[in-house]
Amino acid sequence: MRNLRRHAVRLSATAAVVASLVWCATALATGRQYNGPAGSAAGAGVEFNAKLTRGRPTLVRRFEFHNIPAACKGYAATAVTDSLTLTMPVGSDRRFKGTASLNQGREKVVVHGRFAKGFGKATGTLTVRGPVSGCGAADTGVVTWKAPAV
Repeated sequence: MRNLRRHAVRLSATAAVVASLVWCATALATGRQYNGPAGSAAGAGVEFNAKLTRGRPTLVRRFEFHNIPAACKGYAATAVTDSLTLTMPVGSDRRFKGTASLNQGREKVVVHGRFAKGFGKATGTLTVRGPVSGCGAADTGVVTWKAPAV
């Protein structure tokens, strides 16, 4: 009886490990992470996740940008960091775009991007304008970014 219990415990532990591996493999197969530099400032960059359908990105989600330099009208320069809850569809031309309003609708973020053939990287632009933490009127201008798949 004791051996039967040990066998049952080992079997259930093995089943749990196999189930978690299958779940991880499925999750990885349906999404791909991209991240890379933005502009020329050290530490500035973007990160996002692309939902895959049949190996091709169909949606861009969780677009984040960090340490993007911005001019601050009337004050010293600043840097902006934020995460967008925006979901951007990817067209048949491999392009995506989106506009988000943050800070109670006063800050505007515009993202444009395009995946390379083979979907190994994406490139695009980012613009942030409006009040951000510590600055009443920030403007990044048009910032180019490159994000290889990781």
